[in-house]
Amino acid sequence: MIGTKDEYYSLKENIAKTGIHEKNANSIIKDAYDIIMELIRAKMMVDGFNASGSYAHEAEVSCATFSSFSICPSKYRSFMPI
Repeated sequence: MIGTKDEYYSLKENIAKTGIHEKNANSIIKDAYDIIMELIRAKMMVDGFNASGSYAHEAEVSCATFSSFSICPSKYRSFMPI
């Protein structure tokens, strides 16, 4: 999780310095996605789960959707599937 925390602050710093624009938007989204997935995987490991194989991504997304783990601010929760 320390690496993820460092990556988060690095991403935040880069956005503050350069902003988000057409040339870097995809890169920022990819970096944010990687950070989120690392957090989900860490949560799964803490709970005793490990996703691997051809349906690993589906398991990770399902874990994030159906667990108490939330990275989404409360103001956006009305858009999340039930």
